[in-house]
Amino acid sequence: MNHHTWCNVPDKDEDILAMDGAFTKNQKGCSPFLRSIKYLIFWGAMFFMYPAFIAQSYSFAVRKKKYGELAMMLLHWPIIWGPIFYFMPFASAITIFITLYIVLSGWLAFGFITNHLGCEVFEKEESESLSWMELQMRTSRSLIGGKFVHWFYGGLNTQIEHHLFPKAPRFNLLKVQEMTRDFAKKHNIAYFEATPIQAYVQINNVLKEY
Repeated sequence: MNHHTWCNVPDKDEDILAMDGAFTKNQKGCSPFLRSIKYLIFWGAMFFMYPAFIAQSYSFAVRKKKYGELAMMLLHWPIIWGPIFYFMPFASAITIFITLYIVLSGWLAFGFITNHLGCEVFEKEESESLSWMELQMRTSRSLIGGKFVHWFYGGLNTQIEHHLFPKAPRFNLLKVQEMTRDFAKKHNIAYFEATPIQAYVQINNVLKEY
C-alpha cells in the first residue's frame, strides 16, 4: 500500500502518476504534449473515470495473474448487461449504458479528486523528514459539510482520517474526525479541510500553476 505510506511522493505513490505524471508539480517524465493540454482535458476526463477504473482492474488482474478474479469480473457483462440488451430495444439499452457510465464516472471522479490533488507534494527526501502521521495529514484534504457531504462522498470527505485510520469503518470516520482535528490543533499540526466548492477551486488553481 505505497499510497497509504508515501502519499503524494511521486517516486513512491503510483496514484498521483496519472497521465505520465502530468498532474504533479515536477511532472517527471511528462511529455510536452501532455503538459500543454492537461488543463484542457482534465475536467472533461472526469466523465470517463468509470470505464478507466474497469480497464485498470482488468489490467491489474492480468499483471498479477489473478485469473479467477478476472473471470468473475468478466461475468458482469453477460449477467448484468446481457438481459438488458436482449430484452430492450438497442437504442434504449445503449442510452442506459452511456447514461450510467457518465453519471457513475462523474460521481466517482469528483469525489476522488478532492482527496489529494492540490495538496502538498513531497520528494522522497523531504517526506522522510516528516513523521508518517504528518505526511498523511499534509498530503490529504478532508471536506466540510456534515452528514450530507459524508453520504454524498461515501466517506471520501474524511480523507485525512481514512489515511490515519484506514481500517476504521466509514460510519465512524466523522467521530474520528473530531478527535483528529482537536489533536492537530492541540499540537499545532496543519489540518487541511475545505468545502467541496473550495476544493474544486483549489484543484483548478493548482492545475493552472502546474
